[in-house]
Amino acid sequence: MLTVAAVIVSAACSGDDDAPDDGGVCAVGDPAAAPVLQVVGRGGVAIEDGGTIALELPPQGGRVVFAGLRARNVNICGASVQAAMRDPCNGRVVGLEQRPVAWRIAGDGFAEPAQPGEISDFANIPACPNAAIDHDIDGHPVALEVRLYEASGRTTEVVLAVTPQCAAADADCPCTCDSDWVPGETCPMDPDGGVGCSDGGP
Repeated sequence: MLTVAAVIVSAACSGDDDAPDDGGVCAVGDPAAAPVLQVVGRGGVAIEDGGTIALELPPQGGRVVFAGLRARNVNICGASVQAAMRDPCNGRVVGLEQRPVAWRIAGDGFAEPAQPGEISDFANIPACPNAAIDHDIDGHPVALEVRLYEASGRTTEVVLAVTPQCAAADADCPCTCDSDWVPGETCPMDPDGGVGCSDGGP
């Protein structure tokens, strides 16, 4: 699993976040040290820089990317996770979501999503259909930006280059994630997956 020493975006101090109401653990590792983040998908699957990330069907329909964190040297009480996808063609954010999450402490000392098989402890980044991007999402790289917001005000960030990918068994996904898709039209429209900026497209 790729371990990234996260960039500290901003910092503030507060002594009120060290006493959780439920008596649980707030400080994971050494909160005075540099935070360390590992990006994971649903099920606790490691998301690697240069790798793929699954496009999945959520309860609300369409397709989303689930992104979560394993974290150390942080204060998890009241912490939330934000994740965004950015189009490398033009730098535009094409999907964003932030939510508070529940944590558990793993055997290696990292805090991780309390329910790795559920969607509640992962940012649900809307991906498809997507009017904000000029090319297909499926099979084309994006920048995945994942941030941890601590209750103290400290924010840390990790950025990975990933390629969203439809599952082979999800026949509707390539159509839903086609930039030219119009609901009700025949699917698939772009059997080759379309053209992204890295391929000389828009």
